[in-house]
Amino acid sequence: WKATARARKLTVREFAAEDERRITIVLDTTLTEDIDEENFRIRFENGVTQSASLVKHFVDERAEVCLVLGMDRGRFGAGQEHLYSCLRRLALVQPTQAQSTTSYLQEMLDNATRSEYRLDANYLVVLSTAARGSIPPNIWRRAFVIYL
Repeated sequence: WKATARARKLTVREFAAEDERRITIVLDTTLTEDIDEENFRIRFENGVTQSASLVKHFVDERAEVCLVLGMDRGRFGAGQEHLYSCLRRLALVQPTQAQSTTSYLQEMLDNATRSEYRLDANYLVVLSTAARGSIPPNIWRRAFVIYL
């Protein structure tokens, strides 16, 4: 009886953990001064494609997904309707011009971690054209970073 009860507890815990999978995908939309526009355009389109693939993959895996495009944060959702909403947003996303060479990505993620605009996810994936080594350690500790 005790072994059966333990097995049920483990099964419930595993099931509950699977239900709580939340993934935030952040696409950095910033055109910085250190990248020429043509090179950036190619890398940006690659980032849009990779973001779409990630959203589709995680929606198919029944995870809740939130898509952040620059300073525009979507909502968490799951299912085909949410997938299509994210794909529409990705189809319309445009690059933004950085005001300076300071880390726009850091500012974007600082805004996203404030309490009213919180990235509440089990996993955080950041896609960025930022130079290697320019991503702050606090982001590295909690995110999977994909350089475009």
